[in-house]
Amino acid sequence: PSPLAGQVAGWADSVLGVANGDGTLVAVGHADGTLFVRFTCPIPEKFRLNKVVYASFALKMTAKKKDGDILQDDYVGIYLTPPGKREVYFLGVNGAGIVRDSRNGDVAWNGQWQVQQSRDDFFWTVEFSVPLSQFGGAVTEDQAWGVNFAHGARHIELLESRWAYQPAELYSMAEMR
Repeated sequence: PSPLAGQVAGWADSVLGVANGDGTLVAVGHADGTLFVRFTCPIPEKFRLNKVVYASFALKMTAKKKDGDILQDDYVGIYLTPPGKREVYFLGVNGAGIVRDSRNGDVAWNGQWQVQQSRDDFFWTVEFSVPLSQFGGAVTEDQAWGVNFAHGARHIELLESRWAYQPAELYSMAEMR
């Protein structure tokens, strides 16, 4: 059990910037310099009604190795920017448990973080545990971090969602304290 302090909902299409119907909920919290994030992604009812059509899998899972192209699969992820820095870190996972992490898009960077997931016919739940000290410097309570959350659905519904819409030319991050 992690100390989750708040929950966010409401997603924007990452290309158009308009609200979409993504029902995913994200719970966020931190303790002792560690960020905790839980994604709860509802499985569409049409999967339960037509399992044969979807080959009994609610999620698309084609990436098979670490740092593979999980963005073509059903995935969830976190974007982080440490206080006073310009680096953007991505930590993500697909439904098969294949992880991808990068710094400024470079997958040669390997972070120290953990992820656990479970799924049934109704929900796909993913929990991240991310020590913030690995991003450089001491972690204090009054720091403001850049943060965004991502969810991609490919198998049953086609969604590419961001919690905070980021026009490519601005690439701004929401602040988290």
